[in-house]
Amino acid sequence: DENHIKFIKEFYPNVKNTFFITQGGRKSENLISLAERPIDVIYMGSQTAFHGFPAISFLSDNGSDLYSYCVNFLFSDNSKTAHEAIKKYLSEKNIELSDSDFFELNHDCADSITNYVRREYKFLGMHALDQAGIHVDVYGGDSWVDSENSYSPNIKLHERVDIEELLKKASQSKISLCFVPWFKKGCSEKNFDSMLNGALCISDRSEYLDEHYQDGKNIIYFDLNNPAQMAADVKWLLEHIDAAEQIAQKGYETALKYDSADIMYEKIYNLMNQIK
Repeated sequence: DENHIKFIKEFYPNVKNTFFITQGGRKSENLISLAERPIDVIYMGSQTAFHGFPAISFLSDNGSDLYSYCVNFLFSDNSKTAHEAIKKYLSEKNIELSDSDFFELNHDCADSITNYVRREYKFLGMHALDQAGIHVDVYGGDSWVDSENSYSPNIKLHERVDIEELLKKASQSKISLCFVPWFKKGCSEKNFDSMLNGALCISDRSEYLDEHYQDGKNIIYFDLNNPAQMAADVKWLLEHIDAAEQIAQKGYETALKYDSADIMYEKIYNLMNQIK
């Protein structure tokens, strides 16, 4: 994520050479048409782990107000990062920290804030698909069990499988649902694994994706705050498989051009040669 580069430059000024490369996708086997694929919707990966918010010793409430503020901030504007939320909270509360203390606060707290928010969004999305009567095969094991709100048989939870098997599953799927791992200026390989195996990628946005992927042309974007609309879009695409096929094909062509693992390896090789 380019935000990671920004973070390194802010807190590690002695690191002279930094560059951003996203994770590239891989193709498994020969592609078949969407109409022939037995899996309607696939989700590849675990639900986001959340292990609670760590106490912040220098705050009188151990950080309860900070966490509440940051979580609400990200829900109100999910284009932002936990780092930005923490910085805004400290500014509004007139709390001044040294660079090292601010670094430690981010190190200790940012992941828990991000993980909590992302976990909630993913559950909302999955339940919206369930309520719309859409069949989803989830390869993430027990991490997707929702103890507070169980799924109907529409949502099938499978054990995690190795990446080679997972890519084969993607090649058997009409649609692949992707939640970008809060990389607001990057992406994960799952989007590109989906596209390169012929599935139509449905994803929340990132600045990186916006460079090459246009909604309705080679990807379908959804608003994290409107899971019902996302589910309605998925249902429409499953009912209009020819339209879905055209978008999936364009996604495949774009990912092959810009976001395959081979392309990324070549970029890394060239950048390393430049540093030399």
